[in-house]
Amino acid sequence: MTGQAQLLAAWSPEAWSALGNVLLGVGVVTAGVWTLFNYYRTRRAEAARWLQGLFREFYLDGRFTAIRNTLEYHYDQVAGPLLERRITDRDVPLSSQEELLLGEFDTLLNYFEHLLYLEREKHLQRKDRQAVFEYWFDIMSSDNSAAIRKYAARLGFEDVAATLGANDTDYIAVYGSLMRSVNGDTMPKVDGLVEYVGPCRIGGALYDLGDYPGLVPDDEHEAVGELYRVLAPKAFRVLDEFERYDAHDLEGSLYHRRCTRLREPRVDAWVYVYNRDVSDRELVESGDWRAHLASRQPGS
Repeated sequence: MTGQAQLLAAWSPEAWSALGNVLLGVGVVTAGVWTLFNYYRTRRAEAARWLQGLFREFYLDGRFTAIRNTLEYHYDQVAGPLLERRITDRDVPLSSQEELLLGEFDTLLNYFEHLLYLEREKHLQRKDRQAVFEYWFDIMSSDNSAAIRKYAARLGFEDVAATLGANDTDYIAVYGSLMRSVNGDTMPKVDGLVEYVGPCRIGGALYDLGDYPGLVPDDEHEAVGELYRVLAPKAFRVLDEFERYDAHDLEGSLYHRRCTRLREPRVDAWVYVYNRDVSDRELVESGDWRAHLASRQPGS
């Protein structure tokens, strides 16, 4: 009898039982690993099928072509102003073309809601969504797309709003006559309608219009302002009248109320943007209307 055979013959029943348990455990672990591998492979295959279908629907079927082009190329002129009016000025009638565009936006946001639901339920991984749709979520997260975020938060697109970091709190950023230290006797009565938050910086070029300033969109400049939290919807009516903004007459309005991401703090806020030509107006280089007024005073 060989040495190995003698060793095995010397094993007690308890030793053989222990060996059997070890081998059984190894088998169970191996089977478990193999099961998990097959499960993961099946889930990934399922995710790939989901992703393929989503890609085809979004990019190839033509269903979202028009709204994708609007979001990508015509947001500032078309989409943004329409969404802004539907957030705070829902009494303004819509044209048939605007109704169609708004319906397409709702369909787009519902599609993204479905996409995020699939991610939350583990049918897709976050990296899957990002691989195919990150470009569009980046567009909706950009500074210029504040109206989309506000619209999503206000109208119940909860998953989209959460993903974009949006909420339904309204802020108003002011940069001229409405600032506390520039207040005069002609100021509108907003006590109890807004609450002061703190200083802010607003993207845009500030121009001297004489008795008051005007802000126009500009990526290279910024204006010094004050940020207020809106406590009551009536604040919009009071300030709109003061700023001569009429949602029913955009062309005739002196200012437009636009939603934008502030430079500091990084929140989405409503800002009154000047709606006239500024080619013959003085640029306020500092962007600070209070300092500019002080510099215009005799002997300053």
